[in-house]
Amino acid sequence: MSIAATQHLLASSEAEAEARFFIAADRLTQSLANRMTQYEQGLVAGAALVATVDKIDRAAWGRFVAGQNIRKRFPGIQAMGLAVWVTQAEREAHVAWVRSEDLPTYSLRPPGEREGYLPILFNEPYEGRNRAVVGFDMLSEQVRRAAILRATGLHEPTISGMVVLAGESAEERPPGFVYYVPAKDASGMTKGVVFAPFRAQDLIAAVREETGGSGLNLILSDGEDTLYADRPLANMSYRQIKELAIGGRNWRIEITSDVRFRLADDQLRAWMIGVAGLSVTLILIIALSALAYNRITTTRFRIFATLGSDWVWEQDARQRFSYFNDPQGHYRGGGSVIGMTRASLFEEVGDPAEQDRHRDVLARMERRQPIRDFEYRSRSIDGTMTVIRLSAEPIYGFRNSFLGYAGIAKDVTIETLREAALVEAKRTAEIASKTKSNFLATMSHELRTPLNAIIGFAELIERQHFGPVANPRYVEYATDIRQSGDQLLALVNDILDIAKIESGKLSLSLSPIQIRATLEQCGVTVGDQAARKNLVISAEIQPDMVVLADQRALRQILLNLMSNAVKFTSEGGRISISAERQDSWIVIAVRDSGVGIAPEALSRIFTPFYQADSAVTIRHGGTGLGLSISKMLTEAMGGQISIASEPGVGTTVVLRLAATTE
Repeated sequence: MSIAATQHLLASSEAEAEARFFIAADRLTQSLANRMTQYEQGLVAGAALVATVDKIDRAAWGRFVAGQNIRKRFPGIQAMGLAVWVTQAEREAHVAWVRSEDLPTYSLRPPGEREGYLPILFNEPYEGRNRAVVGFDMLSEQVRRAAILRATGLHEPTISGMVVLAGESAEERPPGFVYYVPAKDASGMTKGVVFAPFRAQDLIAAVREETGGSGLNLILSDGEDTLYADRPLANMSYRQIKELAIGGRNWRIEITSDVRFRLADDQLRAWMIGVAGLSVTLILIIALSALAYNRITTTRFRIFATLGSDWVWEQDARQRFSYFNDPQGHYRGGGSVIGMTRASLFEEVGDPAEQDRHRDVLARMERRQPIRDFEYRSRSIDGTMTVIRLSAEPIYGFRNSFLGYAGIAKDVTIETLREAALVEAKRTAEIASKTKSNFLATMSHELRTPLNAIIGFAELIERQHFGPVANPRYVEYATDIRQSGDQLLALVNDILDIAKIESGKLSLSLSPIQIRATLEQCGVTVGDQAARKNLVISAEIQPDMVVLADQRALRQILLNLMSNAVKFTSEGGRISISAERQDSWIVIAVRDSGVGIAPEALSRIFTPFYQADSAVTIRHGGTGLGLSISKMLTEAMGGQISIASEPGVGTTVVLRLAATTE
């Protein structure tokens, strides 16, 4: 028996060592996650600086980064920088401006013409390799480009895949990654990204220093790439694999232990084996009496009940409390409750307004039924009303004799208040949303009146309606004013449409509409823009197809879809439009051979103001309202809209509306 006890103790020692390993592994993983969150907050602060000043220079950025004290607060970060969008047309002006400011040798690298650039403008501390990488175009490298487009497209902080940091020597070249946060200027336009390059080995060293993770072997992977790896262990004791989703990446952390996790337990084993003999003797004595064993079991139960934060209680067959643990002193420590019945306890501390519910529970206990999650209000010893959740089970003994009840109870006051607060917050949010929609509708109406006047007078000057204008440049200015006014009016109309739909004030008049005629009208509207890009537009429309729709809403939807296709299709591309009947639906499809949409952006493509690719949208313009309005109008008419896309191949938008007859 002593051998068995010794083996049991050794097994317990092994279990304790394993538990310590898993605790240490969890602590290390949590420290890494917390650090990345802190780093993200530092980058967000940089983006906030960009958004709050009209113009930021190198000195201001340097002061900001110095105030962050990144070497001490953010170990692993090599620098904190700002990169800005530059189009091909802006390239020469951008280089000239930077050279005139403070960097006479500044240039964009690598050389060559590209559709757009995102060069590093500021990179602090401005020293060593940080100085050398200023001007590096981060869009020129595929891994960085993918992360940047995700960050600016989803407006979310994003971590890149594994990269070799720019400026590292050939001998060093340790694996690293870059953290990006999208940055907007004071006007709300996307300016670029705030970023921080990391050496993975420096980051892990900082985490180990914080957690004291000695004795742990670590491998940090990003997909097939290994960001960091310790030397393999000759004799691995324990192993745990963790997944960490952060910044759009799924990191895999493999943690193993070396012999140090077992040495501490080896030192304890001599003492534990010595105690084992005494334990065997005690067990033999205890085994002589079943009553003594029952007493130990009861004591253990009492200890668990005392250590817990919930109430644990027992009632005898006459419904009197035979045991009542009250760790929080809610009922005067529980001692005075012994001998009371449940009915008398309800009468003393319960809410009189809940008497009927109390009687229902007591009747169920008389019928010896289980009680599950019964909630009632109870007055504590200090007079505070709390919410209690009660559960209980009847207990039966020899020959199914009823012995009483055993149960638990829990204070759920905070949980109840939280649920009530959530309900109230939801109601407040709904009121705020309605107020916002009403405000937007009112303001849109107020803006349209002066806008129409501006557009009208600009058009009179542009056409020289009342006679020639002396200086031709005024005519050009009038054209610019009219075009800008048209764009602003279109935006105001879009906002007004969304406000009407969200507030339930949109009025639709459904009637039979010929699809072919409506598509031809929309084709004429976008025809000039398509011709300027040499786009090939083809149509395949079955004859005599009629949908039940609102004329204005249908035209707006089709114009949005066709305008997007023209806007995002490169010169010489193709656009096809088809319409056919499928059962009780008329199915209209608009296909293009344009830039396409990334898979992660498709789920949010119908969100108001959302733009799938900021780099593309900056070049082509747009507010991100067209598709969201199209979806709202389609659903308001009882239809459906869906979108499928592949980057570099093209996009297909499918519209389904109810078919009808003339």
